[in-house]
Amino acid sequence: MDASPWRSTISSFPLGKGVDWFILAAAIAYIPACFGFNMMLSSYARDKGWSMGSKVGYISAVIGGKKFELLAEEVPFKLDEEDIKRWKGWLTTVRIDAWIVMSLLAFITVFMTIVLAYGLLAPKGLTLFGFKVASAQAEALAAVLGPAAWFIVLFGGFWMLFGSQFGLMDAVARVITDNFWIASPKVRSWCKEDPRRFYYAVLYLLFIVALILLIGSIGFGWMKPYGLAALGANLGLFAPLIAYPLQIVVDYKLMPKEQRPHPITTVLLVIGIVWYGFFLSALLLQTLAGIKL
Repeated sequence: MDASPWRSTISSFPLGKGVDWFILAAAIAYIPACFGFNMMLSSYARDKGWSMGSKVGYISAVIGGKKFELLAEEVPFKLDEEDIKRWKGWLTTVRIDAWIVMSLLAFITVFMTIVLAYGLLAPKGLTLFGFKVASAQAEALAAVLGPAAWFIVLFGGFWMLFGSQFGLMDAVARVITDNFWIASPKVRSWCKEDPRRFYYAVLYLLFIVALILLIGSIGFGWMKPYGLAALGANLGLFAPLIAYPLQIVVDYKLMPKEQRPHPITTVLLVIGIVWYGFFLSALLLQTLAGIKL
């Protein structure tokens, strides 16, 4: 295997070389979804009835699902020796999922995708934007592996993006629903204690907005899909800068001492704030002031 694309990818990382922070920040935000999926895993675990999630209810399906009460207050477990032991065992499972499945595999996948794109496109001197971004790798692989590769790559890419988009819409709708459900008695009263009313209203609203943007971008030239995807990713940079500090406050102000995370976890959250804050700051300086770091 030719190692030159790997070396070239690492050595040519564009920091300090007049990089386009709009594109680089978007790429960072997509790993994976600016780690936004981690933020909604608590909602997912609750709706699946994992751990204490079985005690607080869940958001059921709109078709075929039954109305279930979703509690707005926490249901803590007893802080005895047995339950603490089970709690630590549960944390081990969560950490494996977060560190290996979500984080490590995401970084490996993204880096290998970058190496593949660089190895295919750099020798041809191609720097692509617009619609060509979607088909460039498919065309490059088809030239090496045959016409079937063109269809396979595009078909696989379509389903990956399709699934990611709907997954993100579901994640955003769940997070919004959870926050309003906990914070507003009026929302619970308006929904008649049925969270499906609010959740599916938000989900369909997001779908309509996405559809309008898609039609406007393709039909009326509002923005190319490439730029639209990058813009959506960059907006996601705000999420961890809000969620991470709030998580630290919750950990040390609301959580019992026995359930507080290890200090290393807090340090990693602070590193995450600095990391995403740097890219967001660089993006805003470039976009609003024309200053490139």
